[in-house]
Amino acid sequence: LVETLIRESASQIEFIVLQPTIVLGSGGNWSKVLAEAAHSEVVKLSNCGATTCNFVHVKDVAQAIERAVNIPSQEISGRITDFLVTGGMATWKEVLTIHGRMTANSSFQKGIKARVEGTYPGKYGNSVLQNLIIGTLYTPILSALTHPLLKFVKRRIEQSKLTSKNSPAGIQYSFQGLSKAIQQVDHQVVGDKAKVSMSYRPTFSLSEIAAERSL
Repeated sequence: LVETLIRESASQIEFIVLQPTIVLGSGGNWSKVLAEAAHSEVVKLSNCGATTCNFVHVKDVAQAIERAVNIPSQEISGRITDFLVTGGMATWKEVLTIHGRMTANSSFQKGIKARVEGTYPGKYGNSVLQNLIIGTLYTPILSALTHPLLKFVKRRIEQSKLTSKNSPAGIQYSFQGLSKAIQQVDHQVVGDKAKVSMSYRPTFSLSEIAAERSL
């Protein structure tokens, strides 16, 4: 929303917009969710986790921010300059596996035990009805009216995840909503512009992220 307001404004102030890919690392919501999912018995992933996850460590994002604010004004062309900030690529199944290893020394059982399965091919939900309801809530023209309802649905989704996670009768973890939609986008992000213009270089691999989180 802020980015849209900036682009539509008449201000002549120069802006740099950083667009990170999937942010992993301590404190990141994706890492927390993936670690929980990895220690379920069954994880439902779109395309069985075969699509590409373009990930970046939160510390590499911080590095990009530091480099962006130090770009000389004369090197910025135009009022708004965009940079894609990425770190590496892996399949969602690989990312899930490494997050299982991340928490090997935590309260979870050691190592990953999840069996990855496919899920309903809908963009947002794991059934025809769920997909229809959640997809309707995300329709831009209805967003002003559906925002309170969308918050309620998200809360119920989180509650259902928590219930299934604590259930003794077999634990199953399913991604829904935007996280499910994101996992179905299968393309590779290079981010050469940031590497050339800011000399940005990602420093964290998946294995290094795992080592950091398992300390």
